[in-house]
Amino acid sequence: MAWQIARNGDFEELITFLNIVEWGHVAFSSRLLVKGKKNFPSGSQAKIYINVVDNRQPKIAEAILVSSTGLVVPVLARSGDEGKEREDIVGIFANSKLGPAMPKVHSIMGIKRNVLELERCLHRQAYAALNYHLMTLDKLPANGADGALTYECRKGRLKDTSLLYPLQKAYEIEEVLINPSNFNSRLCYLHLQKALKNEMVYFIVEKGSAVAKAGSNAQGFSYIQIGGVYTVETKRNEGYGAEVLKFLISKIIKKGKKACLFVKKDNSPAIQLYTKVGFSIRDAFRISYFH
Repeated sequence: MAWQIARNGDFEELITFLNIVEWGHVAFSSRLLVKGKKNFPSGSQAKIYINVVDNRQPKIAEAILVSSTGLVVPVLARSGDEGKEREDIVGIFANSKLGPAMPKVHSIMGIKRNVLELERCLHRQAYAALNYHLMTLDKLPANGADGALTYECRKGRLKDTSLLYPLQKAYEIEEVLINPSNFNSRLCYLHLQKALKNEMVYFIVEKGSAVAKAGSNAQGFSYIQIGGVYTVETKRNEGYGAEVLKFLISKIIKKGKKACLFVKKDNSPAIQLYTKVGFSIRDAFRISYFH
């Protein structure tokens, strides 16, 4: 096997490779789509490294995406022997023979064993790492996810930014930021606007205030990754979260897609909610952060 930079001619083979394991790598596959259409990213958007097996006909066995912002998403077939680093991957990050220097790595996201492998090969210490359960839902549960709704679920639009901002702020402080004191109101507002423009976002309003929301944060070929699920504290355990989540799932299924998400391993209420609507734990997931 030999690592090389993926070219346009490798695109269809790359898609075939990713389709098999997309449930755990939507952060990768979503970057190969623009407005739902296949699009090979330019070098200014991302670099993709592929490990090719040449048995008469070249076949991709592994791949690593490095975005222009420093996000790394690995899709690996094996780990180093006895926990040792893989020298072939070390060579990628050393830029030995694989073209111009890549962006500085700020985070690694993916299946836990793959992320740990890259952490060893990067020769840098992560300042923080979060471990999650990766959960998938391949079909509607027996009781259906789009049955009778108790609450009215609305589709989020740009005009709803101010209405949804308090929910987004609370979500980022509680679930996203490693250090909540680093909360940036402007970035939060912009992130929300981007999601309302490009992703699926649904929410429930009660007495003029948004009380629960759920949306997508990445859309791949066959899977849509759910994120930003949040219910205000005073309305928890009353069915709001399950309702808006089931509504979102019904929309995903109607698109002909499957759903996946990752949730912190110690977030028992969220895990119970996702299990209730039909998700099951598929693998371990991890995000590590670097200065």
